[in-house]
Amino acid sequence: PVDTTTVLPLPTVGWVVLQDRGEAEVEVNGTAVTGDIVEVAPGSQRIVARRSGYQAFDVTVTVGRGDTVGVPIAMVLIPRPQCGNPGAARYNMNDFCFDRAASANQACVIEVEADPNPNPAQLWIHVGQDGSLVEYRFRGDRPSNAQFVIGIQRFVRGLAFSPATKTGQAVESWARIVCRAR
Repeated sequence: PVDTTTVLPLPTVGWVVLQDRGEAEVEVNGTAVTGDIVEVAPGSQRIVARRSGYQAFDVTVTVGRGDTVGVPIAMVLIPRPQCGNPGAARYNMNDFCFDRAASANQACVIEVEADPNPNPAQLWIHVGQDGSLVEYRFRGDRPSNAQFVIGIQRFVRGLAFSPATKTGQAVESWARIVCRAR
């Protein structure tokens, strides 16, 4: 016969079960853990998970003696800045794409005879890692003065650039320049 009157004492510890941790590095109360089931003393348990490209996950749970508490690790992807679309709101957000912007080595001033005062033209210039022109785009409306547009195209194609840098290394980027008529 089985003795059903014996009562087992409550364990002196509890357990945290980390769910959906993926590749996150996890700490429980400041100590790095590798498994998904962590034995803890009863009380408040601070769980922090980190993964590159994600916001840190930080939660505190209470674990009682003998309790098992599941903690779903909900990592939130940090929106990456746009490095290929200069008109995007997140272009080079937090200096993600470059620390120092590319720059033209001279100002864009175009001689125009027919209409000496066309509105300035704004351009996005795609500058290669070596400082070369990759491509350019008019930002907003293209000027209506054909002589001004042709002058801009010639100027941009012959322009030299200092490339952008990220942590001291030259990187590809977009630069904004304004061309004025004279």
